[in-house]
Amino acid sequence: MKIKFLLILFFAGLFLFSCKNPSRNKVSITNVTADTTGYYAARNMKGLANFVLGESTINEIVEIIKAEIKEDYNIHKETSQIPQYRGYEEKYTDFIYDENGKAIKSFYREDFGSIFKIFTYDTIKSNLFKNNDLDNERFGCPQIKSIEMFKYYITGLEINGLELKFYNDTLYEIFCWHNSGIEEGFIAKYGDGKGGDNSDSKIIDKLIVWENEFITATSKDYVKHENIGNENIETVYSDSYFIMILKNENLINEIHNCEKNAVELEKKFIESERQSEFDKL
Repeated sequence: MKIKFLLILFFAGLFLFSCKNPSRNKVSITNVTADTTGYYAARNMKGLANFVLGESTINEIVEIIKAEIKEDYNIHKETSQIPQYRGYEEKYTDFIYDENGKAIKSFYREDFGSIFKIFTYDTIKSNLFKNNDLDNERFGCPQIKSIEMFKYYITGLEINGLELKFYNDTLYEIFCWHNSGIEEGFIAKYGDGKGGDNSDSKIIDKLIVWENEFITATSKDYVKHENIGNENIETVYSDSYFIMILKNENLINEIHNCEKNAVELEKKFIESERQSEFDKL
């Protein structure tokens, strides 16, 4: 009876010790197999970070981005360190104006500056000449909206030139400039993908594709160096990007048709403007 009691105490103590030592309960990820089983590679691939293709709406992603910016701001608020996202103001002074344009009242509001911008697309004539980075309206398919960020961070990984595109308020495409960190992460998570790496001293052409039933992800890094004529001037051509897009053929065709119609309308507007100028001669 005494031996049985001691054994119970021993196993109880061992259980409590293991609970108080979390390192014993950690699961090693070094031996995790890349998600490449089944007919499709990358079968669990859904998007990038918290951006889910075919599911995330523009409002959901805006709230995610705002929360990340504010968290970054609060972390550095009491320190001398510069935050990753620059331009956020917790209390930005704004004004209420009367019908004559005179400021009649001031108030504070949250302001995210130009850390991210939301672009809407339309085919109205006034938008034809607004296609520049200073405007939030662009000429194009009116069912499309986009969020663009010069820099975005995924747990410290810096992403440049991020563009998230939405059709009828649902995310269908993620684009950014080529990033070796994303590429390495996808290789670790989804395997080597399809494609190859052909390189020499003058050309680097690397293409990797991961896909499943719903999504195709492509990482491309193309750089070509050429000398101009007999002069020792080197020109560099590059086409380096990472893109994820839905494989819904009907949806993509619908988007392409909408974009094509916008282009045709743009041509008509341009011809109309030219004719109008010609008639004035």
